[in-house]
Amino acid sequence: MEAFLGILTLGFAWFWILVILLYLCSIAFSIWMLIDCIRREESNFKDKTLWTVLLAVGLFLGYSLIISVVYYFVVKRELDK
Repeated sequence: MEAFLGILTLGFAWFWILVILLYLCSIAFSIWMLIDCIRREESNFKDKTLWTVLLAVGLFLGYSLIISVVYYFVVKRELDK
């Protein structure tokens, strides 16, 4: 029984390590998209203020990953072609 509890505890530990790593990766991706938005030239990118505000507010309110993924596919991939 103790061996089972040890394996179960180890499984939960790996689960939380994975969750924390995924969270850190999503924060890094969101910061990368925010930096890309800030550095992008406004002549090619007309909605710079809107995207900057959305990405910055999203970081503080917790929905930054959704906005960052949308920004990546709508803006970054299209303008980097």
